[in-house]
Amino acid sequence: MTLSRLETARRALRARRPQYYAQAGMSLMEILLVIAIVAFLIIGGLTLFVQAQNQGQAQRAQQQLGNLASSIRSLYAGQSTYTGIDIPTLYRLAAVPEDMQDGGNNQAVFNSFGGAVAISDGNGCGGGAGDFCITFPGLTQESCQQLASARVGFVAVGTGGNADNQAPVQVTDPAMGQLCPAGATSDLTFMFSG
Repeated sequence: MTLSRLETARRALRARRPQYYAQAGMSLMEILLVIAIVAFLIIGGLTLFVQAQNQGQAQRAQQQLGNLASSIRSLYAGQSTYTGIDIPTLYRLAAVPEDMQDGGNNQAVFNSFGGAVAISDGNGCGGGAGDFCITFPGLTQESCQQLASARVGFVAVGTGGNADNQAPVQVTDPAMGQLCPAGATSDLTFMFSG
């Protein structure tokens, strides 16, 4: 190629270049729109993920409550009272479900939310000697409502260590607002009859 042909080709490319660059990229508005859509999708996905995770934890807590109550009933079968029920005794007699154990210390029982579960005979929660109570702490409003309205064999449910509401409590029941206030965590006590 001679120098003049090369120079002519370069000039032709330079003449096309501004048109090519004007068509090739996205404008700032288009980029911002794409970023906004992606952010919206991420936030929506995270919200659904958190809701599904909370619902899964609530279902596990419901299973744990039923399993623990069943273990206690089996352990005290044939006895008329639950006097002397405590966590070390439940560990010693292998009555604590594996997914609620504290990892070897045998001093605490944990629910699926990580809260330390309290267990007492009925005298400690507004019942009688023939009853026992299990307290699940740190429940979100949604989880609290799901557990309070569950049908896992408890006869009463309440807060503050007292099970003073007939169970199960319906979500539309006015007592549910006191048991499971919005924007706060609740400690629910479940009373089981022997």
